[in-house]
Amino acid sequence: MANFTTHLAVGAAVSGIVTTSFIGAGMASPQEAGMYFAAGTIGSLLPDLDHDDSYILRIFFVFMAVGLSSWAVWFFFLRIWSYIELFLIWLAIFLIIYYGLYAIFVAATRHRGLFHSIPAAFFAWALTTFIAFWGFKYNAMVSWMVGFFVWMGYLTHLILDELFSVNIMNVTVKRSWGTAFKFYEPNTNVFLNLFLIFATFALFWWGPSIMPFWNTMFGPRYYSTWGGNFWPRGGWFVYRPGTSGFFRTPYTPPPQQPPIQDQPDNPRDPYQPDRYRDLR
Repeated sequence: MANFTTHLAVGAAVSGIVTTSFIGAGMASPQEAGMYFAAGTIGSLLPDLDHDDSYILRIFFVFMAVGLSSWAVWFFFLRIWSYIELFLIWLAIFLIIYYGLYAIFVAATRHRGLFHSIPAAFFAWALTTFIAFWGFKYNAMVSWMVGFFVWMGYLTHLILDELFSVNIMNVTVKRSWGTAFKFYEPNTNVFLNLFLIFATFALFWWGPSIMPFWNTMFGPRYYSTWGGNFWPRGGWFVYRPGTSGFFRTPYTPPPQQPPIQDQPDNPRDPYQPDRYRDLR
């Protein structure tokens, strides 16, 4: 299997290439592209959540414990008790999640188990889209895109693990072959496999409409723009006027407007001719 550094580097590279093509096709703004890049990079590390000593598992539970503790205090107890009581509640929730839920998760999962599967990748996509739309109030297009990049990074991790299961020099296959990129986990309870598939369909069903994402990804705009910009036109490394952000056209001042003439202090209103009549 690939190590943490390899997964991080390859996941970031794949996410960077895809986000660059999306920016070039006009499908994402630079701000959205940064969010998509982060989602793809994080997604490439998610399958190792079932590893008991993985960095991503500890980081994930730290962020989840801090986030859920703060959310509970802000939305349920903020205007009820004093600050010292709020801090004790926050600390209690944090300890329950970080130590209690962490221990349950480690005991219930094993490495290369249900998380190293294709249904888990689609579950990560569905859950990310659901949270982005209903939790962070993003529109349907952005929510589906964030979930798509998490799914893409997730699959990148699974494919890397399978590639590292083959010894290319000796043309031998290790025992770990087939334990990552799989559709079903035979060593896990069948009900958990079915529950994962059911939960994925339920999250997709309750999520936003897929039509904006579908029309953008499979419409003619992306592929025509990507194909038109893939190969250099007119020679290699030739400057094309109007296409570079470093070379701008000379500044031309705006046309001068005619001076505004002074108006009398008391202009006569044509609709009220007697308004300014001398009443002496």
